[in-house]
Amino acid sequence: MTLLEVLLAIGIGAALAIGIGNFIGDLMSGRDRLLISAERFDSGNRMVEALERALSTTMVAGPGEEPGIDGTQESIVVLCRSVTVPDPARGLLAPGDLQRLELRFSSESGRVRASARDASLASAGTQPQIIAAGVRRLRLRYHDGSGWRSEFNTAQTGRLPVAVEIAVWFENGQPREPVFDGMPVEERPPPTRRPDRLRIIAIPDAAEGDA
Repeated sequence: MTLLEVLLAIGIGAALAIGIGNFIGDLMSGRDRLLISAERFDSGNRMVEALERALSTTMVAGPGEEPGIDGTQESIVVLCRSVTVPDPARGLLAPGDLQRLELRFSSESGRVRASARDASLASAGTQPQIIAAGVRRLRLRYHDGSGWRSEFNTAQTGRLPVAVEIAVWFENGQPREPVFDGMPVEERPPPTRRPDRLRIIAIPDAAEGDA
């Protein structure tokens, strides 16, 4: 074998090694993206399902005129009726009859925390748990029968909203814009892409005359 043939064989071997390495790298990267996507889909489902269950049995006001729904664009507290075994990974509702579910988004950490406890207990109950991470933005809106509102308090309005919308945008690899995180929610520019998770939840007991 001549020197030229040896160099050619080395070059071909190196090219094959580089190609195989790139292929394996792309495969692993694709697997990681798929796992992240699946995790985000699952966390989005848990968040939406927990809120939907709570809203299905909510009320205008609870004991002491506590609002059944007290919501802003990035947080919501719901009083609801439910008797269930605690399951933080899925249901998030503590045992008892009158429950209080809270979802709260932090733009600084990109996490949504959820807590649920028996509403008759002043301080006991489950500690807030991270129900979703890697969230770029969370938007809650409340339909009063004529239009969407960014805040809603049933004790103040004396009625339930017709529907509650929850929209979630997950991180997409683009750099965050800290200047927006420090702005009031109502002053932030609207998202430039469609939400990754969107659900409009109708309130069963919001009769037209009360909405």
